[in-house]
Amino acid sequence: MNELELIKRVQNKDVNAFRELVHLYQQKVYTTSLYILGNPEDAQEATQDTFLKVYKYITNFKFNSKFSTWLYTISRNSCLDKVKRNPYVALEEHTLKKLKTEQDKPSEMLDFVSLLPENYKEMIILYFYTGFSYQEIADILNMSLSNVKTSMFRAKKMLREKIEKKQAAV
Repeated sequence: MNELELIKRVQNKDVNAFRELVHLYQQKVYTTSLYILGNPEDAQEATQDTFLKVYKYITNFKFNSKFSTWLYTISRNSCLDKVKRNPYVALEEHTLKKLKTEQDKPSEMLDFVSLLPENYKEMIILYFYTGFSYQEIADILNMSLSNVKTSMFRAKKMLREKIEKKQAAV
C-alpha cells in the first residue's frame, strides 16, 4: 500500500493503518525531537504528542504538500511547545553528539555542525540528516525558499571554514 492510501485510511480512523504510519515515521520524528530537545525522555514524550496530534488532526491534511513536511511541522511545534512550557528544556549543544549514537552518523561532522548558530544547525539537520528538500525546509520553517537557499549557503560555508581550519591545524 502506498503512502497516499495509508493516509486516506488513517483519515477514516483505521487504527491498523495508523499503527503502520507510526511505524514508518516514528524513528524520524524521534530523532528530530531529540535534536531539538536534547534528551531522550523529552524526545519520546514529544514524539508521542506528535502522533496524538496527527491522529486527531489527520483530516486537516489536504495533500497540498508532502505528508512528511506536514508531520515534521507538527513534530517541531510539539517540541517548541514543550520548550515553552518548561524553560529548563534547552536546545542543547551536545544534542548533535547524542544523534551520533542514535543514527551512527560521523561524530566529527556532528561536532562541526554543533558549532553553528541554531538556525543554521536546524537547516543542516533537516537537509542532511532527515533528507528534506530546500522547499520542504522553507515550508517547515515558514521561510521563503530564497532565504533558505541563502542560509544554507552560509551554513555550508561556515562548516567548510571550520573543517578547513581544523585540517590546517593538523
